[in-house]
Amino acid sequence: ADNIYTYFQRRDIDSNLTTEHINISKNNIGINVKIKGYSQPDSSMVVFLEGSAVGFTNNGAVAKGRFYHHMYPATHLKGESNTYLYNSRIPRMDKNDTFHLNLITSDNGDTIASISIGEKMESSGMDLSAAELNDLFLTIDISRSTLKISVGNFDAIPHHEIKF
Repeated sequence: ADNIYTYFQRRDIDSNLTTEHINISKNNIGINVKIKGYSQPDSSMVVFLEGSAVGFTNNGAVAKGRFYHHMYPATHLKGESNTYLYNSRIPRMDKNDTFHLNLITSDNGDTIASISIGEKMESSGMDLSAAELNDLFLTIDISRSTLKISVGNFDAIPHHEIKF
């Protein structure tokens, strides 16, 4: 998915010729997920995002609704056994919006993990009110039942680690 760059301005035009200098902002969060420790083929796991923000209103406010995106593995890391990378983008959210990452088995729908990470974004260093939003990097180690959240890259310090 592509980045979302926006600029919101209400302006009354009272002549035939007018100019406006604009500054566009990156108004989405890149979601980069590294899943480790899953010993089954990647086709046996379904990874999807759910949230409560779907875009923007005409005045630039966060539009509410059901966000859903089924993520497909971007690659299987050759040097790391049982490690898969997934990528997606979500629109800007408010602090009160929800954001869930769900992992289920494709054969019987059993939940591997359902992680509510919306409220954890700020503790990882993400400023949801910033003009430019950073991307989010999640490392999920299924064998250890841990989730590491970082801003910047997969190995960024500081990061926030939780058990699920």
